Amino acid sequence: MGPALRQAALVDLGADAVRIRYPTGSSYPAMVERRRSEVERCFGAFLGRPVRLAVEVGEAPAGVAEAGAPIAAVDQAARDARTARRHESARANPNIREAARVLDAEIDRIEEL
Repeated sequence: MGPALRQAALVDLGADAVRIRYPTGSSYPAMVERRRSEVERCFGAFLGRPVRLAVEVGEAPAGVAEAGAPIAAVDQAARDARTARRHESARANPNIREAARVLDAEIDRIEEL
């Protein structure tokens, strides 16, 4: 169920309800509806209060950028930003720069282990 929920955009995290939205034509809303009670129990356990799930279908309203993005897309953007910071940090590391200087080399790419 997690992958289906990650494809939703979080619309609102209210006191008694969690509203999510899927784009028109997505098969995920039906999957989530079939397991609504399980999802509501999980959200309630995590948030420490009873929560009702509201599933919407449609495009994000105009002017809603990041908040209207699917959770998976927001997570990917955060991972990409962390990777870029690590790469920049590695390029700026004095030890790595000195090793490149001693070896008369250039840093073309950085691979994470």
